[in-house]
Parts: sequence; C-alpha cells; structure tokens
Amino acid sequence: MIISEVFDRKDMDYFNCLHSQIYSYMKYKKVPIDLILYRCLEEPLNLFQNMIENGKSRWRYPFDIFDATDFEQIGIRVHHRKDPFYELKSDILGSLDQEEVVFLSVNPFYLPHREENQDGRHWLMVVGYDQANKYLIMDEEYTYYATFEYEEEVLAEAFSNGPQHLIYFSPCEPFYEKLKESYLQFYKQYNREQDVFFDAGVFWEQLEKNADTMTNRYFLAYRLFVGSMQITKKFFQYIKIPGNIVDHLETVAKLAENISSVIKKFELTGRLNYSFVEEKMRAARDQFYNIIEYVHSETLVEHLTSLSLSEVAKQTDIMADSSNEYMDVGQGGTFNQHQIDISSYYNNQAFGYSNSSADLTGGGEFFLLDGRSSLQGVVVHKDIEFSFCKHPGHGNDNVTCQGQVIPIDCRVYNGIWLLGCAEWGNAKGYIGIQFEDGDVEHIPAQLTDWAWRPRFGEAIVMTLPVFRKVKMAFVPDEGHIFAVHYPITREKRACKLLLPNCPNFHIFSIVMTSFAA
Repeated sequence: MIISEVFDRKDMDYFNCLHSQIYSYMKYKKVPIDLILYRCLEEPLNLFQNMIENGKSRWRYPFDIFDATDFEQIGIRVHHRKDPFYELKSDILGSLDQEEVVFLSVNPFYLPHREENQDGRHWLMVVGYDQANKYLIMDEEYTYYATFEYEEEVLAEAFSNGPQHLIYFSPCEPFYEKLKESYLQFYKQYNREQDVFFDAGVFWEQLEKNADTMTNRYFLAYRLFVGSMQITKKFFQYIKIPGNIVDHLETVAKLAENISSVIKKFELTGRLNYSFVEEKMRAARDQFYNIIEYVHSETLVEHLTSLSLSEVAKQTDIMADSSNEYMDVGQGGTFNQHQIDISSYYNNQAFGYSNSSADLTGGGEFFLLDGRSSLQGVVVHKDIEFSFCKHPGHGNDNVTCQGQVIPIDCRVYNGIWLLGCAEWGNAKGYIGIQFEDGDVEHIPAQLTDWAWRPRFGEAIVMTLPVFRKVKMAFVPDEGHIFAVHYPITREKRACKLLLPNCPNFHIFSIVMTSFAA
C-alpha cells in the first residue's frame, strides 16, 4: 500500500469527481497545482448555453481545465490510456510501485460500496495492492475520501463495463515561467459580453417556458458559477493579484450563492422572491465586469511580468488552504453574556416529528425528534449559554435570514455568537452591527450546510436525525447545528443587529458579549 493516510477532499463546489481527485492528490503531494487554476474562470455565457439552454449537468459540462501541457509546466507528466483492464495491469502496478496513485474510470454499478441501482460513470483512485490480488481504492463518501478493498476481478469488471480510461502521473522538469504566456492567451480570448447569465428578464422568460426544468438548470448553473469564482479567487491570491480584484471575486461568489439558494427555494416551494433575484443578478453582473476588465488590462500584464512563478511555486509547502483553517474562537478574560431574544422573528420550523409540518429547507426536511422526550432549552458551548425555542417541534423555532433588523440594548459589545446552520449549500452573508451614531460594522459570516462537517471555524453543538421525504444518495442521515463566534472590532455603543439577506442562513440563537466592568 502506498497511501498511509486518507488525504483531504478539496473544492467540491466546482470540480467533477476526477478533477477533485486529481487536485486533492496533487495538494497532498505538495505539487504547485494552484498555478494552473487559471482556466477555472468559467465564462457565464458558456454556463448559460451549456447548462441552462442545453441542459448539461455539472458532470457532463465541457470543462477546459487541467491541460496536459499545463501539468508539464509544473513538473508533472500526464499518462492517459484506454485499453482493457488486464492490458493496463502492468501500468497500474508499475505506477503504484513508484508511489503514484492511479485514476480509473469505472461503472459504479459494479462496486458494492457505491450502492448504485443503474449503470453510470465514475472515477476512483487506486492507492495500493497486495500479493493476493486485492486492491485498495479511495473514493468519496459524503464530503471526504474513504478507502475500500476489492478483489481484482471485481475492480476489473467495474472497469470493463465503464469507459475504460486510466490516468497516472510521473515527474518531469518544470518550466513555471512559460505559464505566463498561457495565462495571457486564455484571458485574451475571454468573452467580454456575459450579460445573458445575469439577466433576470431572461430568467423569468425561461421559467415561463418550463418552470420545473429551468429552475433546476439555473440552480445548477449558479452553483457551478459559485465554485468557479471561489477557486479563481484562490488562484488570484496564489499569484498575488491585488486584493481589490480578489474582493470582487468573493463578492460575486456570495451574490451567486444567494441567487442559487433563492432559486432552490422556488423549486421546492413554488414561491419566488423575484425582486431579490433581480437585485442580486444585477449586482453580480456589475462586480463580474470589474473582473473581466482586469483580465483584459495592461495592469495584469505588468503584474505577471514582474512576478516570478518559480518563487510562487515554493509557497506550496507552507501555504495553508484557507478552506480548512480552523480559528479558535474562544475568548480570554472576563465578559458578560447578553442573550438576544429573537423569538418574535421566528419564521421557520426546523424541529419536528414524523407527522409534523416542520420544513427547514422548503423540501419537507427537518431535524427529527421522534424517540426524544424533549430537548433542553439551553445549549452550552465554551461557557456561552444559548437559549433557543422553549418547545421544539411545536411551531417556528428559528430565523431564516431576510435582512431583519433587531433592536438590542445599547452598549459596547465585543463579540457575537450564533447558533445556526445552512441548507442547500453553505450560506454566506454579512451581519451588521449598527451603532448609535449610525455607523455600521459589516461582519462577514458563513455557515456550513447542516449535512456536512463544519468548514468555516464553527463547532458542532447538536446532531440529530434528519427526516427526508425522499432518500438521497451520498447525503448523511444526520444534520448538525453549529456554534460560531465573530468579534466586533469597533468600541462604540451598538443599538441594532442587521441580519444577512440570505434565505438559507438559519439562526436558532444569538448571544452577544461585552467586557465585564
């Protein structure tokens, strides 16, 4: 066996299964693969034509990333073969002997751990073998990778009934500086006109043609666009693009995430906040055109001319992946806690019994209380006492954020704690702290989807079974509620709390803190 540990699964919001596996593996090997992420800046026009007009799924989308020539510039040679399994066996074993993972295309129907009920296409990683002809493979399970062991005959059958592709890698001499030409050529060809993807009028016209189909297509296209913006942001940060351009990417990603969550709500409930979608699409378009202007500018050329990609590549060993950072949000010193009463703002029911009308997501999904006599009305985390609804399972119990303004006792606060979760993807927005003088401190806030492990420094404080009308493959049967802390930096008297305008951002409890006198 060549892999002694299961490495992290990276960037699921954008990559398909093969790209995610390759990227995750290269990060594990400390290969500077971030240098070739420039092609991940998808053209919204292409997304519209392929995913919205023609109905291609994310898995069939014609990605133009991870070019073999790009890999050679970072010192990696790509080997891609298409032959029957036993003709490729020597390549598989030879690559494993060189301590390189092998990527196989398979029909997942023939692999028991996939629990598929029909033929399909999938990629997995072969990470080891033994003399008894048993292979160790690595494959995704929920949001991470797990290992599974298979006899050679089983793996060969899954391969033979699939597309029969094999990919593996070997080292070569890198030529980092040649990538600059590739960057500029790619951006030179980037289409300047992308309006149709952000046109709320076109969106409405498509819904009038076929609401069910087009809603799902728009949702999937915007989810992929979010991933494209996030990973392009990572690339821009890696090659030291100025911060204001990076901020535009972050803003577009958050706006697109808001749009996708509202569209998903419409798909589930039939209720659409059209003015919200129109406003967010317009804002996303305006921000995105700042990015287009930059990639066509002489400013980018000058930046790349002054940049040493060889030096940038050396960062790989020391750079932490920001998506996996965990911040200790505990506070030192003595402080007072102030529970904010949000019960009058409850507009959603997340807790329920199997015959209840609870519906966290809009799709009839909720935290199942069957078999539990009661839930305590207080949850304690890091000495913070969160009070939530008194009678879970009997009416609304949380706030789905729609820009509500909540008056608070006027005082100087130093932090805010939330008890919450997201659904249908992670939630991003801004919490506003309004001070007596009218000034507002905008705090970036993120919550992880309730089905997944925390991604943004939160801590799990409650885990319950999830009731779903329809069982979905590769989705956990349990959901989480998280606690997260954000510091307030301005030492001024605050009087109002401004919640995010993000419908999939759910808050069960808010506690604010101040230093003890």
